Amino acid sequence: MERKLVENSDDFLYSSNIFEIARRHGLWRKEQKLDFVRVYGPLDDDLIKYSTDRVWRAAQLWNPSRGESRENRQNYPTNFHADRPISFEDVNALLRDHYEGSEIDLTKGIESGPFGDPDRYDKFPGDGLSAGDLREHSFLRAISMFRSIYYFIQRSDTSLPKEVNGRVLMGFHEPSESIAVPLYVCSKTLPKQVVSGSMFAYDDTSLYWAATLLGNWVHKAYVHIHPFVMPLINNFETNMYNEMDKVEEEAAVLIKAGKKDEAITLLEGKQLEWSIDTREFLRTTFYQIVSKFHDGLVYGNPAGESVTVHSVFYPREWLEAIGVFSSPFPVVENSKKRSLRER
Repeated sequence: MERKLVENSDDFLYSSNIFEIARRHGLWRKEQKLDFVRVYGPLDDDLIKYSTDRVWRAAQLWNPSRGESRENRQNYPTNFHADRPISFEDVNALLRDHYEGSEIDLTKGIESGPFGDPDRYDKFPGDGLSAGDLREHSFLRAISMFRSIYYFIQRSDTSLPKEVNGRVLMGFHEPSESIAVPLYVCSKTLPKQVVSGSMFAYDDTSLYWAATLLGNWVHKAYVHIHPFVMPLINNFETNMYNEMDKVEEEAAVLIKAGKKDEAITLLEGKQLEWSIDTREFLRTTFYQIVSKFHDGLVYGNPAGESVTVHSVFYPREWLEAIGVFSSPFPVVENSKKRSLRER
């Protein structure tokens, strides 16, 4: 759909004064269509990319036949049709995305550090950096964000009774290492694991903190830990979501039999069970990777007769990029040399 607005059109909902304000400031003439992005959007190209790269990525993954270009960011349509039906798994994968495999893969390059961390912290003046310095460069924003508090995927399926149809899968912290738990709109209560917790005080019962612990440790050595963790997460999710489908079918049968209260009780009980199990899984996985990946070492075969240990040193490409080999250490004069024992 074209994104330019025509007065009194039924294609968009908009404030009644957007045309008058644009006309008053000389940004629109009555005989023209109103380009909302150009009139009301930011002029800062960094801010534009901050939002539009996510749109581009969705188009690249779901509508590749369109061949959308990142350079066309000011002209993206209001929406686009996917080339194929989009599943829950597709949406979940997109929320976990850091542009992997694309021209702006955030796990690549010197900015990702030695271990491919896709996170890019928000810039802020300080530590010798002025606001002017920060205007010289900006980082891209991933879809999966390190400072996310929660995320959700809503489902609407008219083939199911409304009590079952109203489902939200809700996860906490950065989606790339988190798990979204099924919750039902018909519930009279929500699990403590979902509603408890604060960003300012650790809470062992909170799903947010279980996901935050795991995500932060994974990103310490992302290229090594993330491939280890994801098969565990995928297996847990598959089992939970398969059970979810069966429980929803069972609840639908109860509702059709006139047993609505029993169906709601079933869904409430299962969402509590899934919340507890998910928190426990995330916490247990955190303990597992802390013992396997720490202090620059990776430990294997912990239950075997002999434990394997190998070092995780910095890759040569990164060392070259930061100038380790091109900037030799200063030569120390003989008169100033001291042995380790003397120190």
